[in-house]
Amino acid sequence: MAQEEPAVVIQSFKRRRNNFKTEALSRLEKGRHNIHSPKRQKILKNQAISLEQGTKKRKNFNNNNEALSDKLLGDPHILQSNKKQRKTSSSHMQNSMLEITTQKLKESEEKVSNLLEQQKMDRDNSMKRILELEMSTKKKMEEMQTMLEEKLEEQQYLESINSSLTVKHFESNTELQNARRQLLKGLNDKLGARTKIGIRRMGALDVKAFQSACRERYSNDDADVKAAMLCSEWEKHLGDPNWHPFKIVKVDDKEVEMLREDDEKLGFLKEQWGEVIYKTVTSALLELNEYNSSGRYVVPELWNFKEDKKASLSEVVDYLLQKWRTSKWRRT
Repeated sequence: MAQEEPAVVIQSFKRRRNNFKTEALSRLEKGRHNIHSPKRQKILKNQAISLEQGTKKRKNFNNNNEALSDKLLGDPHILQSNKKQRKTSSSHMQNSMLEITTQKLKESEEKVSNLLEQQKMDRDNSMKRILELEMSTKKKMEEMQTMLEEKLEEQQYLESINSSLTVKHFESNTELQNARRQLLKGLNDKLGARTKIGIRRMGALDVKAFQSACRERYSNDDADVKAAMLCSEWEKHLGDPNWHPFKIVKVDDKEVEMLREDDEKLGFLKEQWGEVIYKTVTSALLELNEYNSSGRYVVPELWNFKEDKKASLSEVVDYLLQKWRTSKWRRT
């Protein structure tokens, strides 16, 4: 540690002396209210003696310090030495500050260099990822474009096939309907209800059911007349397009029409004539709604009476060929 300068030592002694005086005066001021007590006067007297002795010692000390200060300040060798010490201390301090500043500057440059290098690496990695993503996206877009073109071609092909099939189905269905009409027209007098394949009048009422029900209530002559009148009445009801006793319900996610249980006409028929007549009328009504819902009139249909279902053209053709082989029609 560098030696303290004489001027600094002198100043330090002066500060201590002033502090001592100030402290003594402060104590005197604080004890002024008890100054008349004997004990306090004795203390004050001792303090005054001590203060006077201290003052003399300090005066001597100050005189010695002043003499020493004058001697020190007047010696050119000491002044030159102090000056060199101050210069050396200042130089050391400047060198230390310069080294610290240089070190901090170097650390800052290293941080900046590392940061720039890291940013460069991040930028290169980002560019690499962007390029990879662009290439991957481009490849996927090309694959999707190829797949889309293939799907469009496939869709066009399927639409073309579907259109052709629709036309062929329509043509085939038209031909089949024409064939059925020709068979109905040509076989009307050849086929009947007693043969395996025959012609059934869809939506026609069974007169025998009405006759059977009326004979339970009337005599034979009156029963036939009443049955004919009742059958004719209900044929008019069935042919009325304004009477539509159906409701639409969903069955297996499909909308189908079913008879309404609360229809007044059907309810009155069942109540007056019983279950047999009711089933005869409702069966005819369902057939009309299926085969001719718009016209509501009886239509002929090729029928398989053995299996009680609509006969297909193949069944009709097979039956006709069988009859032809047996030559029953040739003799007729």
